Amino acid sequence: MLSRYGDAGYWRTAAIHARAMAATFHDAASRLAMLEIAIKYEAIARRARALETGLRLVDNEEERRAG
Repeated sequence: MLSRYGDAGYWRTAAIHARAMAATFHDAASRLAMLEIAIKYEAIARRARALETGLRLVDNEEERRAG
């Protein structure tokens, strides 16, 4: 079985699906929770993409400015 952990496209697609699901929720708390999941999926996608391309990810603003 292929691992999806390092597949940026997989996680971007998961984020798209999570946002679509959030749009169907009537309860604000549920919608917010699903949107937070989508944001986390996007973060995983960024990390996976960085691993794919050999980029260094910078997690905090100070390093980003220095970098």
